[in-house]
Amino acid sequence: MIIQILIFVLVVTTSWIIIQFVVPFITKQIMTWQEKRVEESAEKLEHMFIKVDRKKLALFYLLSPVIAGILGLVIFRSFLGGFLFAVAGLVFPAMRLRYMQNANHRKCISQLPDGIMILSSCLKGGLSLLQSIETLVEEMPRPISEEFDMILKENKMGVSLEESLNRLSKRMQSEDLNLMSTSILVARETGGNLPEVFSRLVSTIRSKAQINETVSTMTIQGRFQGAILAALPFVFSMFIYKTNPGMLEQMFQSEQGRIILGAAVILQIMGIVFIRIFSRVEV
Repeated sequence: MIIQILIFVLVVTTSWIIIQFVVPFITKQIMTWQEKRVEESAEKLEHMFIKVDRKKLALFYLLSPVIAGILGLVIFRSFLGGFLFAVAGLVFPAMRLRYMQNANHRKCISQLPDGIMILSSCLKGGLSLLQSIETLVEEMPRPISEEFDMILKENKMGVSLEESLNRLSKRMQSEDLNLMSTSILVARETGGNLPEVFSRLVSTIRSKAQINETVSTMTIQGRFQGAILAALPFVFSMFIYKTNPGMLEQMFQSEQGRIILGAAVILQIMGIVFIRIFSRVEV
């Protein structure tokens, strides 16, 4: 009887400690992490000139794993399926944001040669560099028009052109854009023929883009093989689980089976890494 009372008191005390200290601490850490994610995402969206309400963004981050977890439970009718879908829902916002950044970056860089040609034509017509940038903003679509419009806004606020170009290079992280910014600054300091420099720069950028396209076409088979190699074990395991569940149970229960599974996972990762390395060509 005394032992049962002591166990009851110990359970109640432990529960009280968890409720009073552990749960608030974990909740606070989760909220801090969530606020940090929302703040970083909002800043990245603002760099793409996408304004979003932080409260709605926080709600999206909060509901994404919950909705995905419920969807996993409904589809697979198992806790494991719900957990895996919840994890996917947790990382989905970051993956979506990364995709938007890459798409915005690729589109801006693809518009860069046309934008430089507009600058070159305006300079040949007798306009100043800032007037040429204004023409680019009016003629070109987003996102490159928004990026160069920021240069005009910063210039009106008293920021030097050199600083604005440096900020643009940091936002976009592009060798072609860095080359354009360097060409502008060097030409302004030395009095070089900027339209001629722009013409050569456009030719260089387009040649580089053509080479990148050729390399991408030549390596598509390797990348496709890597995608198949990554998906094949999951598809095969699901097929075996549906047709003969006992086979997988034997693999997990026996020591030899676990060793084989571990070796298979290691070889799988090595194969994917090597395929990605051999399929990547630096231009």
